[in-house]
Amino acid sequence: SNVIETVDYSSSGSGTDYGDLVTAAYAQASHSDNNRLVTPQGDGRNTVINYISMNSKGNQADFGDCTNSVIEKGATGDTTRLIAAGGTDNPTGQVNVIQFLTMQSLGNAADFGDLNYSCRSPSGTSNGVKACFAGGLTFSGGGSPANAAFNNIDIVTVQSAGNATDFGDLTSTVYGAAGISGTSRALVAGGADYPSVTPRTTMDTFNIASAGNATDFADLVTAKHTCAGASNAHGGLNPGEQLPSVTYMPGSGKVLMLGGNRAGGDRNTIDTYQINTLGNAADFGDMLTTIDKNASCASTIKAISFGGETPAGNYQNVIQSVNFQSEGNAADFGDLVTGCHSNSGCNSVTRGINQTGYVSPGATSNEITYITMASAGNSTD
Repeated sequence: SNVIETVDYSSSGSGTDYGDLVTAAYAQASHSDNNRLVTPQGDGRNTVINYISMNSKGNQADFGDCTNSVIEKGATGDTTRLIAAGGTDNPTGQVNVIQFLTMQSLGNAADFGDLNYSCRSPSGTSNGVKACFAGGLTFSGGGSPANAAFNNIDIVTVQSAGNATDFGDLTSTVYGAAGISGTSRALVAGGADYPSVTPRTTMDTFNIASAGNATDFADLVTAKHTCAGASNAHGGLNPGEQLPSVTYMPGSGKVLMLGGNRAGGDRNTIDTYQINTLGNAADFGDMLTTIDKNASCASTIKAISFGGETPAGNYQNVIQSVNFQSEGNAADFGDLVTGCHSNSGCNSVTRGINQTGYVSPGATSNEITYITMASAGNSTD
């Protein structure tokens, strides 16, 4: 089939048409961030990598090429990198090759390392820092014991290339199971053993952050194998596991308080605290100007302040930005179309929105303008 279907997590219901694959295919692997889903090959044992946009319906487009011509890979990764492993390069041959690509820049895959075993149809899972490949099948056409499923779990670090190491074992040998990830837990659901090829209902689970064997999780409603699994448990953009030695990571819960009014007048200070831990706020830096009644929005990288009013009553059009990662003062980002205060802000992953408030004493505006979060510049109507 060349059909791409979509299902909304928030409402039960059937799949609807999303677009078409470049070519009809089966046994595909895939990985996505919040913007792009990439499929490193399907049927045909070619090298072609294709992708779609997750946010707008449409057909697949060409991304680049894999390092080999195999199908039935396992795939997983983090928010920037896709890791693909294993697969079959002919009807009776398996590979242990691991390759990777950068999700948001078109281009070819590159060699990452090797699995500890050659297999087809392993299940890929990741917590955004570590990636695991579990189970799989070796098939030579010659009969048992050459034909067998695996219970192996191999692990790699997503952002540092190298060979996989042993993580532990699944509760049973399986191939063609769905690999599903949250921020810490992996599920390997369904699948089949070999040579029985009997679909199973079982689900195994393990914690990706700590090596060890899988345990039983629960059962599927119906037995199935060679199925596809997806999860919104990671929120689309998974920053991964924050180590105790790391003081900042995108999505880690750092809060910035930008300007404001206090007894005796406005202030230009920026306060910071962690939303995940109890404790007092600390000084982060200073705003460019002393303001209150400003609006704000934020990406995982930077906080934005729109407009505001100075102690002298001036309505500001300045847009200021502050990087979460490095403590320090605000920087000039650009200008609003109209100076204002008592405005409001919101944002998506890519765009910040300013809803204008007071533009002069007693006068308000219904103007909405936007900025692109990743690049400094003036707001646009």
